Amino acid sequence: MLPYLEGTAVNKALEFCEYRPSYLLDPKNLVGFKQYQGVYRHCHKTYSFPYPNVDGVIRNQGVHEGFKAENPLEEQEARSVVNRYMAALEKNYPRKYKLESIKRVEKKEDAQKGGRYFVELVVKDLSIGKSYILAEYVFQPTGQNPTLCYPKGMQWNRTADVYLILTAKNLGRWVHHFIKNIEKIVQEKKDEHLHAVVYDFESPDIDLKKVFEKSALQNYHFITKSGKYSRTVSFSEAIQSIKDPNAIVVTVDLHLDIGSQFVNDVRKHCLKGKTVYAGQIVFLHCGGSSALPKGVWYHLSYGTIAMYKEDWHNFGGFSKHFMKKASWGGEDWDIIDNAVKGGLEVERKRSPWVYHYHHTKAGMW
Repeated sequence: MLPYLEGTAVNKALEFCEYRPSYLLDPKNLVGFKQYQGVYRHCHKTYSFPYPNVDGVIRNQGVHEGFKAENPLEEQEARSVVNRYMAALEKNYPRKYKLESIKRVEKKEDAQKGGRYFVELVVKDLSIGKSYILAEYVFQPTGQNPTLCYPKGMQWNRTADVYLILTAKNLGRWVHHFIKNIEKIVQEKKDEHLHAVVYDFESPDIDLKKVFEKSALQNYHFITKSGKYSRTVSFSEAIQSIKDPNAIVVTVDLHLDIGSQFVNDVRKHCLKGKTVYAGQIVFLHCGGSSALPKGVWYHLSYGTIAMYKEDWHNFGGFSKHFMKKASWGGEDWDIIDNAVKGGLEVERKRSPWVYHYHHTKAGMW
């Protein structure tokens, strides 16, 4: 498991430039914005190389093209960006870094201003003979012979505290599964900045205090409340319980298997004051599992969404009329609406490390 290279180790490779895509909304001018246009009009597609396919998982061919989060990026374009970036590294850090392999290149296209790329590379520091993962955002402005630059505000925090938040009622078995899942991630990645939060409506089928104390988790807290289950109330109060404005909060559905790669994927795609991350997860068919996937990309779901706590606070979380709902439906799209109206960019791409199990709805709220 290679370590990530700190941004400060390569910050002289490129000049820093202003970055605000032309397609972002102005929070002071929302005339004509209608409900759910955040999803329908303002989630711009990601293009990537290599393209993240998962054996056994397919696109839902019946879904509108706008809901398909990610398309392939031409290999030639990806390698061109990487080569120009490595040339800039060589110019500013002579004989310091050598490219070993390309892990991933992602692109968001702005027809007016240019293309923003996320390059993730394996490089060797030749001065010490050690390999690292270099993962940085670069921007290519429109025009003739454009020079790559680092977009201001798009430098991700490798050690940001990430809070995975689950809410439930009367589904203790799945809450227990979530806690074991997070425990496994922490043990695998040795991640001291990963936290588990559970908001439970006094489920009689689990003793949260006992389960957490028996686990190997150090970073956790839980909240219990009586009454009917409310997804909006529980997530809002759970996020409010997190005091650090510089922490990343992630709303998590039940019935998920979460791979350890997801946590750093969240860190890479959550930039405070800039972006929220709504990964497109895998919906498993009956009999499918994370070990042997069989299902479809969950095109219409935005239920697993991540952002900085300060950004949640600034755009206000769920709309007031959703806070009165006890049923499911629409609240994830409402969050996208409010994030977009707050001037944030939605990072929507495939997340091939999160699997939603097929399940019966019997016993749910």
